Amino acid sequence: MVVKMSRNNGGWIRILEATIAIMIVAGVLLVVASRSPVNKEDLSDEVYQLQREVLNDILLKPELRNYAFNNDTGGLDEFAKTKIPDSFNFSIKICELINGNGDVAGCKMDSYIPGDVYAEEIVLGTDVTSSQVTPKKVKLFIWENR
Repeated sequence: MVVKMSRNNGGWIRILEATIAIMIVAGVLLVVASRSPVNKEDLSDEVYQLQREVLNDILLKPELRNYAFNNDTGGLDEFAKTKIPDSFNFSIKICELINGNGDVAGCKMDSYIPGDVYAEEIVLGTDVTSSQVTPKKVKLFIWENR
């Protein structure tokens, strides 16, 4: 005795359609997720490391220290251009540590930059053999090119 089973092909087609729809939605989500912008935290870590590298060189190299003590931002700018990638802009400010009133002096940028600007600073003191007696503050501002 042979029993014939009728197959419901409509059910299999619906399962196939649902599977294809899920794969299309997953593909679109993958493409959208891969185009998301760079994580700001990763960028700030990268910029911080870059700033620390440039400022530590200024701190440790006598020629660069002399630029700072002589208020020569041009010399420091030329050095920083060799270290900072073209994807960033930067500004270096050299300020007095103490203003005329004996208060801590501020050190800010000359112009407004829209977007995120990362700032880091060092203080340059003098050594015993130096004739320079005024400590300086060197502040490095970095922002993304747009």
